[in-house]
Amino acid sequence: GGFNPLVYQRYHSTNELTALVPYDPAKEAFNKGLAAYGTYCLACHQPTGGGNPPLIPPLVGAEWVMESDPARIIRIVLGGLQGPIEVKGQTYNSAMPPWGPSMTDEQIAHVLTYVRQAWGNTASAVPVEQVAKIREETASRATPWTAPELLQVPLGQ
Repeated sequence: GGFNPLVYQRYHSTNELTALVPYDPAKEAFNKGLAAYGTYCLACHQPTGGGNPPLIPPLVGAEWVMESDPARIIRIVLGGLQGPIEVKGQTYNSAMPPWGPSMTDEQIAHVLTYVRQAWGNTASAVPVEQVAKIREETASRATPWTAPELLQVPLGQ
């Protein structure tokens, strides 16, 4: 069976379809972030971003995820996190591995853009340049971050 031409319009190549959809770099970063989230984050933070209480905190509506400056969460992904952290009024106490050695600056920017814009989160995209700058600033760090250390990070600079 053929298709009814009133319902189905045949395209001869994907280029024809691509020409119909305007290029959106923000959407591309979000989609690449979704793929990276599936590789690096999904097992612990779950497909819904709800975490795994009482060990793994949620990313949905989390205070540090939604901050206007993503400097703290960039550091968490780059260097890891250990010890107690309070998220949405609940304390979580586990460890997150450092992903900096495994991920490029672009992958980190994309995954954090995804986390900041998925599940109803409405924060801005994370610039690759900011990830690169923080990676360079923290390159000598050998231990995971703690919440008290991250609270000392000045935002908006």
